[in-house]
Amino acid sequence: MSGPAGSEEPAAAAGSGIVVVMPAYNAALTLERTYADIPHPLVERIILVDDVSGDRTVEIAHRLGLDVIVHRQNQGYGGNQKTCYDAALAAGAQVVVMLHPDYQYDATRIPALIEPILGGRSDLMLVISRRDVGMLRPGRLVHWGRSPKVVSTAWNSCGGFAAGRPAAWTPQRWAA
Repeated sequence: MSGPAGSEEPAAAAGSGIVVVMPAYNAALTLERTYADIPHPLVERIILVDDVSGDRTVEIAHRLGLDVIVHRQNQGYGGNQKTCYDAALAAGAQVVVMLHPDYQYDATRIPALIEPILGGRSDLMLVISRRDVGMLRPGRLVHWGRSPKVVSTAWNSCGGFAAGRPAAWTPQRWAA
């Protein structure tokens, strides 16, 4: 799937079903820069889940117009991810992009990350390391096919930049 002629971006717009989730903890210093780099015409919704930050993360997220969920008590990284995924499912996501708001991943590369998913060639794409994110190409991404156990394990242990279809994982797997 591709965008306008000459564009490398996948075609998408409002109603695209592409939801970016941001598990946040004390991200006030980097949230705006991360947000600015997201290809907004491609994304239907951005959800930030705050894990009881002690800074201005929530205030900034509201000012940016993000959907914000705030935990009452710190859930840790895994708990924050679970809330992100549950919120994406509730929002009707067709593709979920997890992006840490710490500006260590290149959000401008979201189109390259989701293209194999939108094209039906993959259910899940994971960036292996932060230094590789600028060079999204074969060998730099892990591509998992359709094995739910492998996909679920990989998704839950990935770094801060990944994308996948909800069919690749379900909330029932959280207990496993």
